[in-house]
Amino acid sequence: MPDRDRWRRVTRYDVDRERRRQEGTPYRDLLRTLRQRFLEAHERELLQTPGPIVEVGPGTGRYTRILTHHPGPLILVDVSKRMLRETFATLPPQPRPPDLLQGDAAVLPLRSRSVGWLQSLGGVLGFLGGEALRALEEMAEAVRPGGFLLLEVPTPLKKVPPEDWLRRWEGWQGPSGERFRGPASLISPDHWDTAVRESRPRRIFSPLDFPLVEGWVQETRWEVRDRLLVAPIFGSRPEILNEAIRHGEAEWARIIDLEESVGRDPRFRCVGGPFLYLLRRPAS
Repeated sequence: MPDRDRWRRVTRYDVDRERRRQEGTPYRDLLRTLRQRFLEAHERELLQTPGPIVEVGPGTGRYTRILTHHPGPLILVDVSKRMLRETFATLPPQPRPPDLLQGDAAVLPLRSRSVGWLQSLGGVLGFLGGEALRALEEMAEAVRPGGFLLLEVPTPLKKVPPEDWLRRWEGWQGPSGERFRGPASLISPDHWDTAVRESRPRRIFSPLDFPLVEGWVQETRWEVRDRLLVAPIFGSRPEILNEAIRHGEAEWARIIDLEESVGRDPRFRCVGGPFLYLLRRPAS
C-alpha cells in the first residue's frame, strides 16, 4: 500500500528538500528542462482547450506556472496541504486565484468528464504503488471528450546489453541530418549494470510496466498526441553529462535536442525510464 500518511505530514524541511532535489545539478536541470520544453511545445493546445484546468500533485509548483496562462479556472489537487500552499505562494498574482483541493490521485474529488486539461508530472503515479492504474483511470475519467491528459509515467529501466545499445546508436541520424557516431565516447561498457543498479526503485516507489500503460491507451482508444522518453542517453549517467556541458551553452543545447530526438524514437522505448504522454480523449 502507498504511504499516503508520509505525504500528508509534509514539513517545511520536506518542501525544501523536494525543491533542492530538482535543482542545482546538470542531471536535475536536464530532467526539468525536458519536462518544461514538453509543456511549452503544447502550450497552444492548452490555451485552446476550454477549462477548467487541473494539476494533480503539483508539489512545489515547478510546472504549474504555464497553466496560469490559461484564462479559465485552475484547480490544484494534492494530498498535502503544505504542498498546495507552497505551490500557491510561487505563482504570480492572477485575477482569479487557483482553487486548492486536498485529495488523493486514486480517488480524485472531481466530477466525471468535467476537465479540459489535466496534468500530473513527477513521480505521482510511482508513489501510488498498486493503485497507480486506478489513479490513471481516475484522472482519465475526469477529462471531458476532446480534452487532454498530460502524464508522466515512470517505467523501470531495462537491462539492454551494451553491444545492442551501440548497434542501435551506430549511424543514428538526428532531425537536422547530423550523424551521431562514436557512441562509445558517451556510453561506457558498464552503462546498463550501473544504470539498473543505481535506479532500482526504492521501497515506496513502484514504476509501471510500459506495456501496461500502452495497453491501457490502446484499449481506451485515446489519441497519443505526443510521447517522450525523458533523458534516455545522459539521464542515467550524470557524470557523463557533467563532462559534456563543460563545453558551454552550445553543447547543452545540443544535448537537449539529442535527448528529445532519441526520446521520441520508437526504437529506444525499450530503454525505459520516465515517459511523458500527451493524450486526447475521443470526442465521442
